[in-house]
Amino acid sequence: MQLSPLQSRLVASLTATLCVVALYLLLSSPKGALAAELPLDSSSWMDLAILDTDRTELQTSSYEPIFRLFTRSILGRAQDVTPLENNRPLGLNVGPGSQPTCYIVKKGSLGDGRGNSKIYISANTCLQPTIKAGKKAMSPGQLTLFVSNDTDAGCPQITSTANGVEAKGFTSKVFTEGAVAFSINSTNDVYVAIYAPKLSDDFEGTYNFEIAASNITYFHRYEASGGAELLWMDSDSTSALLVTRNLTDDVSNLRHVMSEDPPYQLYVSGKDTTSLDGMRRSACGFQKNALIGSNNQGNAKNNAMVKTAMTLRGPGGLPKQQFYVVGLNATSAYSGVLVKPANVTVNSKRQIGGSDVPTNPGSIVFQETSFQTNAAPNCKVVTDLEFCDEIQYAVPGNDGKYNNTELAKAYDNYAKRMYDNFLKVMMQIQCETDRTSRYSLARTCDDCKNAYKRWLCTVSIPRCEDFQGESRFSVIRNVGQPFPNGTMLPDDIRTNLALVPSQNASRNAFIDTDIQPGPYREIMPCEDICYQVVQSCPSKIGFKCPQEGMYAFNVSYGKRDNDNSTVSCNYPGEARTPVNGAAAFIPNLMFLAGVLSLSSLFTARADLSSREATRLLVPNVLSNPAISARHKAISILVANAGTGRRIRDIKDIEEDDWDLTLEINARSQFVVTKACLPGMRDQGWGRVILVGSIASRGGGINGCHYAASKGAMTSMGLNLATILAPEGITVNIVQPAMIGATGMIPTPKATCVLPLLITVEYLPTKDSTWQSNTDPEELRSTDPGLAIASSVPVHRLGAPEEVANIVIL
Repeated sequence: MQLSPLQSRLVASLTATLCVVALYLLLSSPKGALAAELPLDSSSWMDLAILDTDRTELQTSSYEPIFRLFTRSILGRAQDVTPLENNRPLGLNVGPGSQPTCYIVKKGSLGDGRGNSKIYISANTCLQPTIKAGKKAMSPGQLTLFVSNDTDAGCPQITSTANGVEAKGFTSKVFTEGAVAFSINSTNDVYVAIYAPKLSDDFEGTYNFEIAASNITYFHRYEASGGAELLWMDSDSTSALLVTRNLTDDVSNLRHVMSEDPPYQLYVSGKDTTSLDGMRRSACGFQKNALIGSNNQGNAKNNAMVKTAMTLRGPGGLPKQQFYVVGLNATSAYSGVLVKPANVTVNSKRQIGGSDVPTNPGSIVFQETSFQTNAAPNCKVVTDLEFCDEIQYAVPGNDGKYNNTELAKAYDNYAKRMYDNFLKVMMQIQCETDRTSRYSLARTCDDCKNAYKRWLCTVSIPRCEDFQGESRFSVIRNVGQPFPNGTMLPDDIRTNLALVPSQNASRNAFIDTDIQPGPYREIMPCEDICYQVVQSCPSKIGFKCPQEGMYAFNVSYGKRDNDNSTVSCNYPGEARTPVNGAAAFIPNLMFLAGVLSLSSLFTARADLSSREATRLLVPNVLSNPAISARHKAISILVANAGTGRRIRDIKDIEEDDWDLTLEINARSQFVVTKACLPGMRDQGWGRVILVGSIASRGGGINGCHYAASKGAMTSMGLNLATILAPEGITVNIVQPAMIGATGMIPTPKATCVLPLLITVEYLPTKDSTWQSNTDPEELRSTDPGLAIASSVPVHRLGAPEEVANIVIL
């Protein structure tokens, strides 16, 4: 078709106009870009990343919204970011030096519904590269956690520095022994990454880790405070007995705890084992790498070597989890680690319509407990005895006659037969009579039977140690008998040891005739086990204890070591694991608070040298459900705890001695009394009995620090008695003097009957009496305890039971 002249001119003009517009757009628009897929190992990735970063400052406000998706680097856009859900751990493998594995915690995804919330992020290393054969042994590096709450953070770009690795906009934290924990307050999404360090060619394999986020607490926890949760009770040459602390102190919760599955896993490794190096704070690290383990599923490595069960045995009769580890090497050092496993499976999916995860579902790794086996094959660990249910330690044994179960039964049956004889004696005591006609206002026949049973089991079933050991707290026994394998001690050693009578035989003939263990060392029973029988039983049964310093005492009983760092004497249920000061049982520093009803006795312990423990004592008692259900207040307070280290000359009294004595003897009484008074005032009735000392009147013999502390308590009592009497609360002070069996006054080696006649007890001589020179100075040097007793009108020291009777009256 032919155009008219007018149409031709119009087309030409329109074409020219379009060309001009096209040229204008071409010159004014941004530079074009060529989009192409590059290989992951191309160096162009880094070039583009740098280019994109450099151009950020040149972009205008009109440019940024149009290309908002491209404000981060090409590298950041390329990686996946996996969401973390609340208490849902995720696991993954990561190669050394590879790109970081990235996660995101979306705002509000943890279910707290708050705009500004605290997020707890934690991770554990489960596996790590191993050293190649023939290479020098070393541990691979630790993983690193990166966290950022920058909305544009994405995945971090890792750069190496002299101090390790870092990433712009991220906070980094290196794992410690396979564990890391980090908390952050955030109103935005939180980006998280795990980076594995570059390693030399000496290593092979990859890392495996698990990570979790929580709005409650760290899902992966390492408990480094509070002392050992796992206690080493005792061991022999091939086995060890380990027990947890009480799983609950609430008696009302006992049945529920015992009905549950055992809550802990145990992992055991030799001290020289390297398979766990770098992962000793990781729950999954122990689960995948420990050489000996125990779990409820029975699929841990060498699970058959560990027998575990719930038990009520031991002090308090409260729930514990017990582990009996067998098949160990003699004279070897081990470590045991208690792990509370997570209640949620790694990489598990949330079930639609199902219940959410439980509160605090994560894992806890507790600090390790060290223990060791000994060399003696004739010391065997026994437990789970039917009658002597507190016995949990190594005893003299004989593999040729008994296995451990049979050995425990043999000892238990022997103790039961001896106890039956004691019950026949107790039938002669009026136990069922009214309270005022009983042998004691403070103790009952049941108290006597319990104390005697504990004493009998402890002396009938001695605690055994390696004969070759050098413990200063043990004594040698039975040197004249051959070992179970038929060998004897060398003649010269046996002849020399036999010169001491107590080393020729065991304390019970039953052991030498029936068990036949051969030579061994015995850790002697603690002296207070014997004193408890004297204090709890009627004098008619004729039970007496040898006194400190006498020959019979030195070869029969031991004393507690002040620093509590080792087992210095045998008390049932006392572990070899050293416990911290707050948990240690030190009689003169303990306050036992009891709430007594017709059917129960509740006790609570506190270290009165600790101000915090003292302040919490009464609140802890009253908050216990078993107590609060029956009692709203402590109606009767007997403040009897105290310490009394004798330092007569003021020049020898240090400031620490003064402070400790006043802290325990005066301040703790004030704090506990003050805590009890609100309840007494509310009910309009109360009784406070402060047990002081005659030292507050005459100065005493223990030193001015002791006299001052008792004087302070006496003055406090007099003041309170005046103030509180109108409110129905009485305050009385008992001031004993010269009381024996407390460790404060030297125990007499002999009993003073008349001024010139002294009866000697427990000495291996035919003569029961001897005539003594009554010169006071000579008596003080030969028997200071007797010198003190002879100054008392009745020629003897007082008994704690007599003081208790006054308090009750």
